[in-house]
Amino acid sequence: MKGTDIMNAPDSLPPFGIDDENNEKIEVARIRIGRQNHQSAVLGAFREADRLLGSWVHGAGDQVDIDFEVTFNDGYVFKGRYEFWRKSRRRPSLTRHVYESFLALWQGGGSDMSRYAVSTA
Repeated sequence: MKGTDIMNAPDSLPPFGIDDENNEKIEVARIRIGRQNHQSAVLGAFREADRLLGSWVHGAGDQVDIDFEVTFNDGYVFKGRYEFWRKSRRRPSLTRHVYESFLALWQGGGSDMSRYAVSTA
């Protein structure tokens, strides 16, 4: 998601990954990531995906397109494409991308994605 600045989010936003009613997180069941005609993997956590993306980006061109599918334990599937540009010192982060996408959905009047365990910490 390009153009979303998580640092400018309103203070009233709920922390992602916490269900307000019972404070239980809906955790990730699996994360599929892949580059078209290149590597692919199925992982169990965002941290693992971020580490693997870091190794894929090393030695790649200026732009790396990653297709992803995140399945949560309640069966909800969130999928898309993460376009990472190597023009800064910032590391690739699927976690940050999904978090910012969920935040944009919530701010845009869409679904409240706060019940899903997506942490940028």
